[in-house]
Amino acid sequence: MMSNTDKVRDLWRAFNQRNWQAVTANLADDFGFYDNTLGFGGIGKQSFADYMQAFISKMSDINIFEIDCIEAEGLVVSIASSQGTSDGEEFLPGLPANGKRSGVRFCVIWRFDNAGRITGCEGFYDMLTYLVELGHTTIAPAHEVLHPEIPPHVAAHYV
Repeated sequence: MMSNTDKVRDLWRAFNQRNWQAVTANLADDFGFYDNTLGFGGIGKQSFADYMQAFISKMSDINIFEIDCIEAEGLVVSIASSQGTSDGEEFLPGLPANGKRSGVRFCVIWRFDNAGRITGCEGFYDMLTYLVELGHTTIAPAHEVLHPEIPPHVAAHYV
């Protein structure tokens, strides 16, 4: 029997392959999702596939990698990285594509029913990093403001 973690990893692999049928294969019919960063969500497999495809329309080469999962009863928390090139539709209203690459770590909490179907998910990611890397805003690097002895761009890796 496939573990819930395996189902989440398969979903991300299917996203990278742009296989929308496989992305939604383990979702319950009444699957619900919510993007906390954008304040947006939906119900149903097709709604989720449309949401995922919207990222492709903004960054055609976006991929998900470094997928770490923590599983507990009825839940999987996935922490992963994404990276892509701003080469499509506006990233956000008023922010046109500019050919720059950006990537962030993000977290999704996946919920499962007793039959092992994914019933919902809730995602969190850092929009400010996207905006800075795509050149839409600037901020002082935190390592300069807070602790100059900490080197920049030290990746956090979760086991």
